[in-house]
Amino acid sequence: IKYTVSGVDSEGPFDQQRRFKEFFALKNTLAIRWPGIYIPALPEKKVGGKDGAFIEERRNLLERFMKDLARFDFLTDSKEFKIFAREKGDIEKMLSTLVKQTPMQVLEKYRLNFNIDEDQEAA
Repeated sequence: IKYTVSGVDSEGPFDQQRRFKEFFALKNTLAIRWPGIYIPALPEKKVGGKDGAFIEERRNLLERFMKDLARFDFLTDSKEFKIFAREKGDIEKMLSTLVKQTPMQVLEKYRLNFNIDEDQEAA
């Protein structure tokens, strides 16, 4: 079962067909590459067959996941999201082959995306 993912990001409109496992791969990749950042919840990974009610419920929950994700520009502008929203082919593989970030790279990414006061004295 594929779900239509459409929207607009900093590069313009996108429209793709994605399987649940690709949403799952996106969520896991974001959680790994954005440590400590809230990543919206996905529906449970359960088998529901081709039951119409199950498919519609999952579609609604995936839509909520995408809307929640869209509230955070730094996530929708991320490499991880761009792969999910724009690339063709094996999305899981593309996400899994992103280069592991060093702690300094994560810190620099956070400096670019958040207002961090590093000179603040500890209380």
